[in-house]
This record gives sequence, structure tokens and C-alpha cells, in this order.
Amino acid sequence: MAKHSWRTIGIQFCVAVAMLAACSEVKPQSAALSSPAPDAGAAVARDSGTSGKQNDSGSTLVAHPDAGATADAAKPTAKACKTDQECDDALYCSGVETCSAGFCASVAQPPCKGQVCTESSKSCGAPANNQTVTLDPSVTFQTISGWEAVAEAGQLTDKSGANYDAYAAQLIDQAVNDLGITRLRVEVRSDAENTATDGNGYLIVNDNADPNVINWSGFHFARLDTTIQKLVLPMKKAVEANGEKFTMRLDYVSFLQNQPSLHAQQPAEYAEFVLAVCQHLKDTFNLQADAWEVILEPDNVAAWTPQRIGAAIVAASGVLKQNGFNLSFVAPSNTNMTAAVDYYDQMIQVPGVLPLLSELSYHRYGGVSDASLTAIGMRSTRDHIGSAMTEYIGATYNELYKDLSMANNTGWEQFVLAYQVPNDNAAQYYLVDNWGSANPQIVMGKATKLLRQYFKFIRPGAVRMQATSSAGNFEPLAFTNQSGKVVTVVKAYGAGSFAIAALPAGSYGVKYTTDSEYNIDLPDQAVFGGQLLVANIPAAGAITIYGK
Repeated sequence: MAKHSWRTIGIQFCVAVAMLAACSEVKPQSAALSSPAPDAGAAVARDSGTSGKQNDSGSTLVAHPDAGATADAAKPTAKACKTDQECDDALYCSGVETCSAGFCASVAQPPCKGQVCTESSKSCGAPANNQTVTLDPSVTFQTISGWEAVAEAGQLTDKSGANYDAYAAQLIDQAVNDLGITRLRVEVRSDAENTATDGNGYLIVNDNADPNVINWSGFHFARLDTTIQKLVLPMKKAVEANGEKFTMRLDYVSFLQNQPSLHAQQPAEYAEFVLAVCQHLKDTFNLQADAWEVILEPDNVAAWTPQRIGAAIVAASGVLKQNGFNLSFVAPSNTNMTAAVDYYDQMIQVPGVLPLLSELSYHRYGGVSDASLTAIGMRSTRDHIGSAMTEYIGATYNELYKDLSMANNTGWEQFVLAYQVPNDNAAQYYLVDNWGSANPQIVMGKATKLLRQYFKFIRPGAVRMQATSSAGNFEPLAFTNQSGKVVTVVKAYGAGSFAIAALPAGSYGVKYTTDSEYNIDLPDQAVFGGQLLVANIPAAGAITIYGK
């Protein structure tokens, strides 16, 4: 960030959802992830498709709908029959069902392909206002790796009254099972290499004069170990319990100003530092990182030029591989989005760098433009790597939409997981209310409520498909999750309704959030044979239509 004063801080369903019990059996995704559909029209209802979990305060939390699901797990089993009458679901929109060779089957294409089917009047027609979102699964873009937060939630606060242990379990449960976070950015400060102790303003004191020999007494990992023990390991366990992959990104932080930087100037010494951190985590916690962010915000630290970033990547990768570690690298992570493009272009000119990169990272504190977002997306596609917006205090679903649709982000992060601040400045997903008391409470941030419309339903491994809108006041994004279920999230600039074309046949949940209403469930809808689904939202916000 720009200011660091508080950094410590394919087979269709046979009937509409309302009559599922009367039609063909459908295998649940898994016993652990199945639950009854929510009550139609409930003001704030349960999220369907998952089992409920009680948090510390007694309210029900639910895991995201597609956690651990597979495409095969939701295939229906044909219903055995003897007569046509046994198969008739009495629904116009589902078409005609007959008994054929002992099993129920549809004899023809259901009515209303490309139109709205109205069961009450048994009729087909165009959507009322002809505003349509059209999906095209033949055109695909990026694959989502996960939704991220900085591993900071008050666990490092040494001032009296933090009381982290009183709210940690509640926070982790909500972050993983309700919001859907699966990635953590774990900061490692340069002063972890200091012959005295860590925590001295990023000051590096070389462990010895030989980068090929680690003097462990010159490294101190108390800050890192606290974060691993109190936040990373519990969060990893919670994510993996949902059948998903937990991703840990180590992030080198060194805001050394007006002084030489040993690690920037000597790639071998930087490589030794990276190895020491990775070896310590393996030996102490049997934990290995997935990626290493080379330097946080290099445009804030003059010593870290694009060429030095490239040299550091090559040196660190070589040493890590020699010692059995296989990490990818994330860079350049500039505060300025446009500068990140320039740094990236220079950085990859260093021989050997490009194959070692997994994500082109950037922040949104300056240089923000559609042209730069497009340039990032182009490089990500051209170079076959991911892209990620990895920090912006104040980021909302508006920025998320642009980063996903224009820069083809595979990962995305607002900022820290949780913290106590005087006001909700969208720097943290959750605020800790009354954190010094015996019963501190976790409060979801205002921006988080709208981010959740995307995070919770678009899961790691989801592939974005083309989604276009005939109306400028609706901006859609559509994804196919690994389960095969399609999720469409539409950002609305105001109240209105629209139809969605080309949804796969099946049952869909509909949920919206606006500035004044949160987590509102509309009645589930069934789509048969290419019919349109109609959704509406009462004000500006985001509405999610997700396969169940």
C-alpha cells in the first residue's frame, strides 16, 4: 500500500425446484454438502447446497456451494417406471415425460427455447424489457486460483487488550466458510535477518559473509511463527476441510529508505534469506509455501529495480531447487498499476525469469487506467501466467469487476483479513468490534458484503466464460466451477430486471446484496432446454445466479 503507518495491522433436472421430491432422484454432491433448499422469498435465508455450521456466537454459517464438489457428483439417476403417468411432473415448462424401456424420459425439447417460460399461464414469451445477459461457454478466459487476504487479524498486536484468541475461531470460520477466502499473503520482513532480533524497522544485519552457509543465530522468526501458529495453520485446516486447496504466498517486505539493501544488491544473499525462511517453515511446521512475492511495492524502495527483481528471482529459484523446494514467484507488486506493467516488461528481460513466474501482481494506489488493466490482461494471456490485484485499501466490487474482466485476474485481494479501526475504510474484510472485551464480535465490512456475491460462489478452479449484456446498467461476469455448475454475477447500476440466455438446464439460486439490503434470497428457479432465466434487483448492487 502507499501508506504503511498501520501495516502491522449437462444433464437437465426434470422439474422445477418446488417439485423436486416428485421427480427423478438427484444425487447430492456429497452427504456433507447437501441441504434443503432455502424457503422461497425469505428475507435473509440460508445459503443452500451446504451443511450449516454453528459459529461461536450461535449463528449459522455455511460453506460455499461448490466446495469439494465434482461434476460427476451431481448427475441425476433416471427414475424407474411402468406407466407414462408415473413420469408426468405436471409442469408445462419441463416438457412432456413418458415411460420408455422402464425409465422416465423426456420425449421432446421442452417448450420456450430462447424465451421465458411462464408456468402459471403455460406460455412462452420475451423478457418484459428485453434486457438480456448472454453467456458463451465456447469463449473462455482465466482460471481462478482463489480469493486472498493479508494474514493480519490482530494476532501480532502486542498492546494490551487485543484478545485475539477470543475471536480467532469465529473469524476464521466466517472468512473460510461464509466469505470463501482460500489464499493468505504472509509477510516476511527483511529484518528477520538481523543478528539482534527481528522487528527493527526492516534493518538487515548479514548473518555472515557467506551466502552459501546459513548462520541460524542471525535469523529470527518470532513474528512469522506467531502468524503461522495463530492464523495460517487454523485457516489451512478450515479450507482443506471443505475439500479445497489452501494457498500460502510468502511476501518479502523491506521498506528500507535512503540506505543500501543487502538483499537487493546481492542476489545470492537474497536467495539465502528465501531459503532460510522456507527451511524454517518446513522444519518447524512441516509447511511449504506455494509462491514467493519478490518485493512488496518496489516503487517505494529505490534499491529494487526491475533488473534486480529479475536477478533475485533467478538466484532464489536456483537455491530453492537445490534444496528440494519448488516455489513459483509473484512480481512486481508495484503501488502504481501502470508502473507494474513497465517493471514487468523489464523484469522478464532477465534470462530465465519468465518460466519462474506464476502471477503478474499489481496494486491500485496510482496509475489506474483501463489501458493498464488491458495491458496486464494481455501479458497474462500472452505469457501463460496469472495476474492478481494484490492490495488496495478501499477496494470494492467495482474494482473487482474491472480486475476480473479487463486484467483477467486469477487472484484478488483487498487487504488485511481483520482489524480494529475507528471506521470502515474497506482496508479489512472484517472489523473486530469491542476487541478488548471478553466477547469481541466479528463484523463484516460494508465492501465485503458485496465482494461476497463473487467470492462465495466463484470457487478456485472456476473458468471465466464470455458474458455480454444488452443493457449498459448491467455488467455480468460468468464462470463455470469445477463442479460444472455455472455462476453468473451481475453488477447493477440501479434497479431493474434482466434475462440470462444460454444457461445450462438445472436449478438456480438467486441472491442479491445492495447498499441497504444484504444476502437476500429470491425463489429458486429451474431452467429447461435453453429457456431464459429472469432475475431482478431493487437497487444498485450485485446479484448472483448460481447453479445448485
